[in-house]
Amino acid sequence: MQIDYKRDLNHTYVILQEEKEPDTASYQIRMLLTNAIPGLLDCKIGKMDDKTLFYYEVTSRQSLQSVFEQHSIGAEALRKLFEQLLDLLEELGQYLLAPDGLVLQPELVFADANLENFSFCYLPGKQGHTGCFQKQIRELMEYLLPKLDHQEQDAVVLGYGLYREISAEIFSVEMIQALLYQTGKEKKETTEQEGKERPREENPPVQMEETLWEEQE
Repeated sequence: MQIDYKRDLNHTYVILQEEKEPDTASYQIRMLLTNAIPGLLDCKIGKMDDKTLFYYEVTSRQSLQSVFEQHSIGAEALRKLFEQLLDLLEELGQYLLAPDGLVLQPELVFADANLENFSFCYLPGKQGHTGCFQKQIRELMEYLLPKLDHQEQDAVVLGYGLYREISAEIFSVEMIQALLYQTGKEKKETTEQEGKERPREENPPVQMEETLWEEQE
């Protein structure tokens, strides 16, 4: 697969070209071009030298490879990445699009500046590769493991837990969902407990100011 970039005054595109020329009249490509599927980057098709090119708009986004080149990934960003990926799998199912068409290479998965929203490329020509999705998601997790914030225990626990489930002989989306839910629930309970244990201030600042004013009078 060939990867190129194109920029103009207001937009940035990543351009993908498959080795095998796709059937632009196929059901998958028609679904991709005529529907705004949540989680997928907007896609257009162009022609150059009798080759079909897929243009994905990535304006104001950075690839995972760029973001984590010099930074580590925490539990919250990792959880959001996989929660949104699993949500996208459900969306693809509604459009009868096979998950093998997703492109999960770190340089082709994009995030906004706050790592709140992740977006993915869908390349119909990739379909038909048996086990392609599981292989890609495992390789994505193998890329992310060394990038984990090892000072953050939640990130380490979640990261290696995800890798264990993804690498299992029988790939189960439900098990990954359960892991994400459980670690998210434990994080929330810990945060709430820490909030209860935090000591209260004996006198709020406003009350202290009123007391001093009364003494002056």
